Amino acid sequence: MEFLSTHMNLSLAAGAIKPIKKGGEQVVSHLLFVDGMLFFSKGNVASLKTIDKVLELLAANTGLVINKLKKQSILQERMPKQTSLKGSYWG
Repeated sequence: MEFLSTHMNLSLAAGAIKPIKKGGEQVVSHLLFVDGMLFFSKGNVASLKTIDKVLELLAANTGLVINKLKKQSILQERMPKQTSLKGSYWG
């Protein structure tokens, strides 16, 4: 998964993914688990397309393919006092 983290970090550095900032300069862009991945970004089309391209690169270079039936995005407008999530499938 180093391949994935490296390409996510390169995309962040290039400005292709607009990250979510936590406090000052802390940036959260992705979390990797044994059996899953979470990606965080602003909800703009360019960021989402870049994440999709990184996943395609992962598949082409490692053979690890994302199951599109399980791929899901959760969109949230802002973090209000009461959190409401809007869910939809991405792909």
